[in-house]
Amino acid sequence: MARPHRYYYEISFGKRLPDDEELLHQCDVTICVNPDHLQPGSKSDNMLDRSAKRRFSNGSGIRGMDRRGRALRARQLRDEIKANGWTQDRVSAILAGIDPEQPALF
Repeated sequence: MARPHRYYYEISFGKRLPDDEELLHQCDVTICVNPDHLQPGSKSDNMLDRSAKRRFSNGSGIRGMDRRGRALRARQLRDEIKANGWTQDRVSAILAGIDPEQPALF
């Protein structure tokens, strides 16, 4: 049994990661399985990344988003990708809290 992002990373690069190695989400989207957004590293690397990006486990969650907000965002991303595939502009809009159907000004 493996987490989806780890499984997909290992399939994409054709090598198994050691059990003590983690995958850091450079995009900070915990449901992301895009291997270009994943970087192998240690637990220490992950904690340093978390601190640098001000993601603390003090209840505020990722960038101030609580668990319910993250779950809602994860469902929105899942539904978007299922419906339209990975479209960077649309995914970025959802991550920014913007309706992807909203027309851009320029």
